[in-house]
Formats: sequence, C-alpha cells, structure tokens
Amino acid sequence: SSHFNHILASYFLGSCLLICLISVITPPISANAEQGRWQALFFHPNFLGIFSVAILALAPKLKLRWKLSGVILVLLSGSRLALGLLIALIAIRGNLKSVLSITFIGLLLLGWRAVNNPVESFRLAGTEAFEMRNHIYQGALKTILSNPLGTGPGVFGPKVHENLSMEFHQLFPNPHKHSIYKAHNTFLEWTAESGWLMGIILLITIWFLFKVPTSSAKLSLGLLILGSLFSVIINYPSGLIMLSYLLAITVTKNNKQSNSNSL
Repeated sequence: SSHFNHILASYFLGSCLLICLISVITPPISANAEQGRWQALFFHPNFLGIFSVAILALAPKLKLRWKLSGVILVLLSGSRLALGLLIALIAIRGNLKSVLSITFIGLLLLGWRAVNNPVESFRLAGTEAFEMRNHIYQGALKTILSNPLGTGPGVFGPKVHENLSMEFHQLFPNPHKHSIYKAHNTFLEWTAESGWLMGIILLITIWFLFKVPTSSAKLSLGLLILGSLFSVIINYPSGLIMLSYLLAITVTKNNKQSNSNSL
C-alpha cells in the first residue's frame, strides 16, 4: 500500500543517512576511500545514490525531512549517475527551482572531488570515461553475438576481455584500475552471461513497463532500470530485491490485464 511505501521510504532514507554520517567520523566504517567518496561498507556509491532516488520516486508524498535526506544521500554518494537521475525525477515533478539548485550543488561537489582526487578527476573527464565504456560495450556485444547460449554466470570479465580491441589496451593499459571486468550495463552483462534468451526476457520486461498505467511505482522502477543501463546495480542481491519489490508493486497497478500484458 502507499502507507507501507512511505514507511519503507522514511526508514530506508533515515537509516542510510545515519550510517553515512557515522562513516564520516568513523574511518573503519568508511570504504572505497581511494575514490574519496563517503559510503557505508555495504554500499557502493551508485547503490546508495540510485536506491535513494528510486525510493524518493516511490513515495512522492514523503515529509520534507525525508525528501531532504534523500537529496543529501545522493550528494554524499558522489555518484554522477544518481545525480542525473535525481535531476530527472525533480524535472518530471515540475520543480524548476529545485532542479537548478540540485544541479549547481551537485556539480560543485563533483568538481571539488575531482580537484582533490585523481580517480574522481578521471571519472569527471567525460571523454575518457565514455570512450572506455564505448569499448567495453563493443566487447560485450561481440561476446553476446559469439555466445548465443551465454558464457555462464560470473565469467563476463575474462570473456569480454578477449574481445576488447588493441586500441582499448593502448588507451587503458591497467585494466584493474578502469573496471573493465564490469559492463557498466546490467542488461549487457546478463545477456552476455545468460544468452540471447535472457536478452529477449529483458526486452519483454521493458516493454511491460511501458504498457502499465502511470504510477509512482512505475516511475521508481523506470529510474532503477535506467540506472542499470549505466551500472551493474541490479546484478547484486540488494539490487535484485529492489527490482523484485518494484516489479511486484507495478504489476498490482496494472488493472487492465490482457494476454500481451500477462506475457
């Protein structure tokens, strides 16, 4: 119910904010220090940021303090992807002043991280980051075409490494530093590992999402899926739990069932 979604959102955002604030003053709880991003040990920056945006979308009538908590979590995460999704969510809700404010503050924090940390500087340099992903996507597509039944779970990295061009290795000689063992795209990675049938199932899921009536659950699910196109967030148990929950809610919103929708 909407009441449960709001209770879930307030507890989730409040708990995550508390953990993040503790992690700032308690180094053992902090992780990923190399990237200079504040995060709890069990949260990747993209996880923390994207989950927060999805929760904000799921419960639009949250009290102001919880909405502010969600915005703060996105900014603390240091995730460019989550910041973009948050801006998109606020724009969809029609609050232009908030869009401008969040964009300014978010870019200011990202710029500060880039100045103080070389890894963040690399991430902020769009040309190199996009070029790296472009090569990985091409390698993933070659892997998918040459393995109709999939490579098998957990071996995406080594398999796609075989299909990367020499140009990639010249541009990025240290593969471990640049995360080539992840596709940065959940759908590509799942299809590569589980075959063409998985790709078809994923396309059906997206098609289903377009068919269901508009609701906060549909928006939340849409933002999570959009985030997964640039991250492997739903490859992990926490992401799968979030995806399953949002799919379950979205299905119940579909009051006009048909044979095509049931598929």
